[in-house]
Amino acid sequence: MSLKRVKQRRRASITSLIDVIFLLLLFFMLASTFSKFSEIDIAVASAAGNGQSVTEIATLRVQADRVFCNETETADADLTSRLNDLLATGTSGVKISLAEEVSTQRLVDVLSLVKQVPSLTIQIEEPS
Repeated sequence: MSLKRVKQRRRASITSLIDVIFLLLLFFMLASTFSKFSEIDIAVASAAGNGQSVTEIATLRVQADRVFCNETETADADLTSRLNDLLATGTSGVKISLAEEVSTQRLVDVLSLVKQVPSLTIQIEEPS
């Protein structure tokens, strides 16, 4: 009678799997961005207009690090109050012109400040 040796199965080591999962987790944490993104609704103006005539338009020149409201440098924190003051003096619209180096996130940040002013018509001019 011949006795066969029973082969013991090796248990699968999950140490390497845990290492791979840790490396993937580390990669995705470092590769992702933690910026706060905003969303702005932009409506296209119709050819007939919206029935509202703009009597006076303020100009808002946006650069990468500063904003000029009617050629006066204005801090981002003071932009809403400056536009409210202009609205009280009869300005009913603002034309935003962008410098070449302005990022999309910077434009969204400025638009979110401008949008806080009620009943203000906004026009965006493309950079030349």
